Amino acid sequence: MVKCFIVMVSLLCPLSALAAGGTCPSGTYSIQGASGTLSALGVTNGCYFVSSSLGADTNTGTDEAHPWAHAPGMQGCSNNCSSATISAGTGIILYGGDTWGASSLGWLWAHSGSSSHPNYLGVDQTWYSSGVCGGSWCRPILNPAGSSMTGSYYIFLNNGSTAIWTTVDNFEETGWSCTAMESGGVTRTQTPVVKSTPSERTQATEPRKWQIRGYTIAW
Repeated sequence: MVKCFIVMVSLLCPLSALAAGGTCPSGTYSIQGASGTLSALGVTNGCYFVSSSLGADTNTGTDEAHPWAHAPGMQGCSNNCSSATISAGTGIILYGGDTWGASSLGWLWAHSGSSSHPNYLGVDQTWYSSGVCGGSWCRPILNPAGSSMTGSYYIFLNNGSTAIWTTVDNFEETGWSCTAMESGGVTRTQTPVVKSTPSERTQATEPRKWQIRGYTIAW
């Protein structure tokens, strides 16, 4: 039996959605080698804002004053969070310094962007908890604290017809654990990794691209 808490890619069906996002942050971002505002980079379906400490899934989620508690695809996402439209060119912005625990994870992201309208899962470095971060922005945290998560993953980017052209930017994973019981009763523990440079993955049969930037995985 294998239990791994990692960023994964697999095949699942897309989720449906019902509304459009709000105005995205105006800072400078980097997506697939290009720099500019999110809207200039093709995130034109709007942004949704998420805070575990300030939010509620009954909020609109369309600005930083009315965030959801969960991102679409997180465990426990309900109400407006679960009915939102996530089409190509949508951004999901997490509040800096907030933590999402095992009850909110794994996070199944099952929505495609496109080469001209990528989806963005990331941050606004002007939006953060000063009580947690102090005087400067710090990353949102995915931390199951060693507990089992649904599906045993932090973020699940599936690689069928969905979740292509998606950028994951500036999250921290901690509380990481991965053990595998091999034949003969031998237990193997894998070590975490750190991804700090842009990367993308392409399948030859159909272009499917992911970019992971500034992303830390640790114990």
